[in-house]
Amino acid sequence: MALPKTPNESSEPIVIIGGSIAALMSGIVLTRLGYNVRVLEQNESSVREEKGAGITVGPDAQEFFSKYDQVPGPYAVPCPGVNFLDANSKVKQFMKRPMLMSTWSALYYRLRANFDGYKSSFCPDPPASAQNQGKAVLQMGAKVTNVADTDGQVTVTYIDKAEGTEHSIKSDLVIAADGASSAIRRILLPDAEPLYSGYLGWRGLVPESEMSEESREILSPEFTGFTYKGGYILCYIVPSSDGNLEVGHRRFNWVWYSKSPPQSSAQYAEIMTDSDGWKHRNSVPKGKMREDVWNAQREYGTKILNSVFVELINKTKEPFLSVIQDFAAPQASFFDGKLLMLGDALAVFRPHMALSLNQAAVDNLLLEKLIKGEITTKSWEKQVVQYGRRNRLINIAFGNFYLYGGLTFAKSVVAYLLSLLPFQSLILAAQRYFRR
Repeated sequence: MALPKTPNESSEPIVIIGGSIAALMSGIVLTRLGYNVRVLEQNESSVREEKGAGITVGPDAQEFFSKYDQVPGPYAVPCPGVNFLDANSKVKQFMKRPMLMSTWSALYYRLRANFDGYKSSFCPDPPASAQNQGKAVLQMGAKVTNVADTDGQVTVTYIDKAEGTEHSIKSDLVIAADGASSAIRRILLPDAEPLYSGYLGWRGLVPESEMSEESREILSPEFTGFTYKGGYILCYIVPSSDGNLEVGHRRFNWVWYSKSPPQSSAQYAEIMTDSDGWKHRNSVPKGKMREDVWNAQREYGTKILNSVFVELINKTKEPFLSVIQDFAAPQASFFDGKLLMLGDALAVFRPHMALSLNQAAVDNLLLEKLIKGEITTKSWEKQVVQYGRRNRLINIAFGNFYLYGGLTFAKSVVAYLLSLLPFQSLILAAQRYFRR
């Protein structure tokens, strides 16, 4: 890959497709290195509806924020370790593992403040740009429809959703960071689609002030889990909807992994059809789950969960759910290194080990090394693809242990161990055979 020209040599910006967390991380890295950046984001408003999802800030993500975050103050709730509860809501095992827990919104608006100085209730006083920093532009309502290698550059075609007009822009370097449902991945790797795991992630948030004192003492401040045959549920504390970290204003974020009917079944279709009659493919958002669907799942929970988690789900006002899928692309560099794919566009993990944010950080910390000439494009691609492939497999093994056990779990462990071998053809063959 020929490195893109610096702003002193060319006014053409590096183009980033997608405007969420991984894309903003790329934009911050590149502008801090002096490059002009233009982000194309299909959402039409900078004010993003809270996704309601808690996020674990792993070690590589912490490294990224330590290096690039110029917004003062904390952005996550510290967690000392993991508690496993028994059927009577008593702690049966504690594992010391310090973590930081945050939310998508808290991280998104913090990254926006660092990238283009966007003001929000999370970051009302964004940092000023450094004198040698590249220009940051985030173009909302730009839906990318095609990418092509033309005359030594990448041509990006997009629709301006507000005007309904088609435009194109050329760049020496394009970053595809448009998430798990990546349009760019579908263009470049049309046969690559996430695989369904066979189970769903039911989710919700409850203000800590609404839980009983007894349950608050059990759930705070640890990451808390309860397992049963065929599934498990977990909970941890995250900031409030406006980023407040004070005790009494935070929320309990819970995720319940539960087997679901086959995707082809009428029962599955009912679960994925929201209160407006719209059938969703990947998730049913907050406020849209049908009451009969939630009541059935909640009734099931009262039979298998312990009392503290029963209280938690009963006090959840707007539950939502995600289809648990996974995928890892076989390549990350396209058009002779002029287009790089990273983050969830490159690999989608089952969320058991909470590595999505960490993947975005790893990919972008390596991107910095690539742009600075410390590693080659081939080395960058090898490392990010390997990270995606191996962590996809280890998350499959983790989920299979609790959801299926037995031979299914054993096969996923074998697939992960084979992925540690240096023989790529054997690794890929193993992945195809031991997908579950």
